[in-house]
Amino acid sequence: MPLVDKKDAELASARIADFLQPRAPWQRRLWSLGSLLVLGELLEAAQMRDKGVLSGDALKYLAGELKDIVAKDPALSPPTPRRSHLIRCIQPDLAAGGIEWRALLG
Repeated sequence: MPLVDKKDAELASARIADFLQPRAPWQRRLWSLGSLLVLGELLEAAQMRDKGVLSGDALKYLAGELKDIVAKDPALSPPTPRRSHLIRCIQPDLAAGGIEWRALLG
């Protein structure tokens, strides 16, 4: 006897296909990192780079990724002066405790 009957398998397959559609609803965002989570990672990465734990290239890469995420984040649309300021503060050479770092923190 199979563990899952054919009807249940078809329903599960259809549900998974829903999540993989390019125009999937907001639930699909649960599979990717949001702006705030990556921002927190960037702030921590700047501290770790200053301690010599993380390379400058890793921080630069993360800053670039965050800029792309912020630019595409529907919660930060349409472009506003605040969003522009946020993007300007995301620096590839972000220094922990620096002006941009504090602006992103607060």
